[in-house]
Amino acid sequence: MESVPKNKLDRLSEIAAKTAEGLGLQLLRLTARGTPSRAIIEVTLDGPKLVSIGDCETVSRSLNDAIESESLLGGNFRLDVLSPGLDEPILHDYQFQRTIGHLVEVTYEDSGKKQTILGTLKDVLSDEILVMKRHLKRSNKKAVEEMAHVKRSQIVTVYSRPDFG
Repeated sequence: MESVPKNKLDRLSEIAAKTAEGLGLQLLRLTARGTPSRAIIEVTLDGPKLVSIGDCETVSRSLNDAIESESLLGGNFRLDVLSPGLDEPILHDYQFQRTIGHLVEVTYEDSGKKQTILGTLKDVLSDEILVMKRHLKRSNKKAVEEMAHVKRSQIVTVYSRPDFG
């Protein structure tokens, strides 16, 4: 048994997307879990600007108002509105642009084999991304930087990673 019927989820998504758009953001995902009498609704927002606590509160209030006025959920429910975390893949151009200069982990396919590199995202072009990877040269154990050009068509996943250096 689903926790929230599809037509009501669609309505919640419509409201969240419209409210997010008014804030200069977009709805990445709206999911429901739990039981019909105790639904858990999770809303993830993102956009060219960073998502603020105020943005989350605005979307939350809008959804709460609609849930009550349109009787979209029965029983108790929990509503979580949040920004994406490090476990959110980078998919959209605005996410790539915002990540330039930061550490990324890129998995891509090259000749049918998956490769993974870790490095600093240097640029985002229409057909490729440029990642400065750093590694130790085997012969003299000195750090060497090398620019990797990864075609966007080859990308499997890109994740932002914490840079503690």
